[in-house]
Amino acid sequence: MEPVLGIDFGTTNTSAAWFDQTGRLKVVPVTDKSAVLPSVVWFPSADSTKCLVGQAAKTQLVDDAKHTLFGTKRFIGRRFNSEYVSQHKGRFAFDLVEGADGYTAALIYGQMIPLVDVATVIVKDIVAKATRAAKHPFTQCVMTVPAHASVRQREAVRRAAEHAGLTVRAIVNEPTA
Repeated sequence: MEPVLGIDFGTTNTSAAWFDQTGRLKVVPVTDKSAVLPSVVWFPSADSTKCLVGQAAKTQLVDDAKHTLFGTKRFIGRRFNSEYVSQHKGRFAFDLVEGADGYTAALIYGQMIPLVDVATVIVKDIVAKATRAAKHPFTQCVMTVPAHASVRQREAVRRAAEHAGLTVRAIVNEPTA
């Protein structure tokens, strides 16, 4: 049976783990000293396909906060005109705007980037690290979401994983996970 990658896609950090063929839990190493990937993406230019993820992106917060996205999970799957987005969007240096679908997006170098795409970049990065660690690709996953996440937020997290090439076997509430 093909192993399933468990991904804790977090607002601040993302981590992942799987059970190997012997039934032992293996946590995906992000660096030599850490198993957590900062949920941060930095866009150095208008080319949204070229970006940094994780600690390398986090170091850009000081020098280029306008193009360094963090904490975007708070807004994924939320309508831009919602009370929550209105109350919190001003707390970030990057620009949050209304996407073509009415959901919250980021404006980077004048280009609108849906937050599902930002989440996809983070998920792709942790899956690549998992693939290197396990020495085999993952095509299935289980994703976590906060227990209070709405249906739209859950579906946005599912879409991000699917855009990263994964089949989502389950969306699990974080306290249960």
